[in-house]
Order: sequence, then structure tokens, then C-alpha cells
Amino acid sequence: MDKLTLQVEARTDMGKKAQQVRTSGKVPGVIYGRGDTNQAVAVDALVFAKAYQKAGQSGLIELSVGDAKPVNVLIQDVQTNHLGRPLHVDFYQVKMDETIRTEVPLKLVGEAPGAFNLGGSLVQVLEEVEVEALPANLPSTIEVDVSGLEELESSLSVADLKTPDKVTILTDTHELVCRVESPRSEEEMAELDAEMGEEVKPEDADTAETDEAEATE
Repeated sequence: MDKLTLQVEARTDMGKKAQQVRTSGKVPGVIYGRGDTNQAVAVDALVFAKAYQKAGQSGLIELSVGDAKPVNVLIQDVQTNHLGRPLHVDFYQVKMDETIRTEVPLKLVGEAPGAFNLGGSLVQVLEEVEVEALPANLPSTIEVDVSGLEELESSLSVADLKTPDKVTILTDTHELVCRVESPRSEEEMAELDAEMGEEVKPEDADTAETDEAEATE
């Protein structure tokens, strides 16, 4: 994956509240890690959203703070509100000649015949794996080819993953990644419908409607 570039500005006025930074369309953050000291920064919210979508937490980013020399970072952590909008971001500065450990998301690709032809359901059990690599070799995602899942209850584990060059997967090789679940029987569907019916009782539904009506007044 090509290295992304991102321009941020230093936050020198620490008396300025983070909420004011957000109101101006920026996301407050901090750079820490291999640098001498932590540095508070702010980044344009829309620009950051695009970079984060591409890089995730394992894609290398060349971060420029004002006119200073760019540094290599990973997006270590992003705090969000209930709508998923970023409130604060941690950038971890790395050294290009030192291996690091991080989580890399798994992406299912292809079609599973067991699900497509036999009526099963493809279920992803594991969303990410822990890896170790030099920063420049970190993948943004690891693809999982499910085209070999031809039967119901067939599955893939971490041991089946194709490891990218110069990347070591640290997650237990026995962990399940995905499987094709058999379709539910009529009895199972009836039990599920019954359980769902019990979760929303008639009196609860009436109360919910009343509350909704009062809220709109």
C-alpha cells in the first residue's frame, strides 16, 4: 500500500478548549511514540476522515506538522461520539527500522459456494488479527478468499490465511475466521419468532407509541 500524506497544524494555545477546535471543523489530536515529546495537533475533519478510511490503524501515514520535517505515524486510536464522528485522534510515531505490533482487519473476498448455492449463511467470526512487521510492510487489510467454502459448515481459520510478504501473524492459528452456517430448520425459525415476540410485549408496544407521541408534541 502506498504511503498516505496528511497535513496537520500544531496546537500551541493549550488554553483553547477541544470543543472549540471541533466547532471550527477540525479534530484535536496528539502525536506520541518515538518523538522526543508528545505534540498536540489539529487536523481538518474531512481530510482526516478520508485518510482514516484508506489507512485504517495499520496504514502508514507521512504526517506534516506545519513546516516541520514530516514524520511517519500510524493512527493508533480514534475516539468518536455516538454518531461515529471523530472527537480525538492519537497518532503513533514509528521508526522505519523497528518492527511493531498492531491489529489488521480481515476482509472477506469472493463468493462461498456453500452459502451461494446451498442456502447457507457466511458468517465472519474474526474481524482482525494481530501482526508484527516493519511499518513499511504493514497491510491496511488482509484479504480472506472464501471461494473454497463449498459445503455447509465448512470454515477457515487463521492458519488458512495467506500471510503478506514480511508480515508475521501473531494471532492463534486455530482461531476461527469464518464459516458457512447451515440454514435454520422450520422448528428453529418458529422458536426464534417466539423469542422475538416475547421481547416486545403488547403493553410495551403501547407504551412506546405513547412515549413517541409525547416526544413529538
